[in-house]
Amino acid sequence: HAGGAVIRSGVELSSSQIGMASRDAVLSVVGWAYSDGPRHRCLERLKLAGGGGWISRTLNRRPPHDVPVVELLGVDGRFDPDDPSSFHFECMRGVLDELRA
Repeated sequence: HAGGAVIRSGVELSSSQIGMASRDAVLSVVGWAYSDGPRHRCLERLKLAGGGGWISRTLNRRPPHDVPVVELLGVDGRFDPDDPSSFHFECMRGVLDELRA
């Protein structure tokens, strides 16, 4: 999406906005869930690595305007399924570094 993606602190759209991911940003996703709202339909939300927050997979619009906001590029090559904690700690350091900048 041209405007990028809003990053929120929690899965719900009512949670505080903690950042914006630019249109060409590459993000590592470690989980997904559905929001409880909006009332007319729930939104698929993606959990960012390192405690970096949550983004929506699509725009919060009614069809056919609920276009994808993100594109799956593939598996992050830094992720080792035999040592997932190292990946998460590395991502957490990255989030903290961004907050300090």
